[in-house]
This record gives sequence, structure tokens and C-alpha cells, in this order.
Amino acid sequence: MIRAWLRWSNSMSSPRTNLDQVVPVSGYKIKLSSSTGTPQIMLAVAFPTETLVSGLCADREYVATICAINLHGMSEFSADSDPVKTRKGRLSQSGI
Repeated sequence: MIRAWLRWSNSMSSPRTNLDQVVPVSGYKIKLSSSTGTPQIMLAVAFPTETLVSGLCADREYVATICAINLHGMSEFSADSDPVKTRKGRLSQSGI
């Protein structure tokens, strides 16, 4: 089983027109996709802005998208991240 840390920034990309109406982020929804598998959807807490992902396949390229969750609902998903490739898996001594 391959595991990886995902880290992200929660900086706002565009200024808000009325800062009195800003509601804090309570969490994030992350979608991790590869060209050969079903996307994984996971939830992460608002802080820290990182999460451990497990169950990844060896030697496979993944992209991530993320959206913020708050009292009003979910934001739109971000653009795809740059692709990241997992390392090749290692065989055990028995070859299994």
C-alpha cells in the first residue's frame, strides 16, 4: 500500500467585497484522480492544511482538486494540481 501526504494553502484567490460576511472554513473535500482508476474523495479538517492519503497504487500519476467547506456549503473545486507520480513498489523477498 502506498501512502502520501497532501498539503495545501488556504489563501484566498480573490478579494471579498464584504469582509463582514466571511465565514471560516470548517473543512475541505479533496478529490484525488488517476487516469486508470476511480477518483478517491476524502474529507479533511480545516487545520492543519494537510492530510495523509493511503491506498494509492505504485508507479501511477495522480492529480488533486480541492474545495472548501463552511457553514454555507462547498466552494467550487479548484483547478487540477500538477501531476504527481508515486514511486515504484517493491517486491517482498518471497516475490509477492
